[in-house]
Amino acid sequence: MLRMILTEATLMGALGGVVGALLLLAAGLVIFDTLTGTPLAALDWSSARYPVYGFGFAVVASVLSGIYPAWKAANDRPVDALRS
Repeated sequence: MLRMILTEATLMGALGGVVGALLLLAAGLVIFDTLTGTPLAALDWSSARYPVYGFGFAVVASVLSGIYPAWKAANDRPVDALRS
């Protein structure tokens, strides 16, 4: 049960991180095109590292927020875990 809930939390964090990183990258392309006229400058490592950091933060935050519910559900009887 513990592994299943932590896997679900990790996948949800990864999905949210990918969506957030893609939206951030799209916004960066628009902003760089508006300010500098070269949208591909958003793909430089100095700018593109922030979506990578955001993705990592999303996964870590979702795993950390899933640890307690996963531990609690793993230590309860299945009927009690479903009720609460």
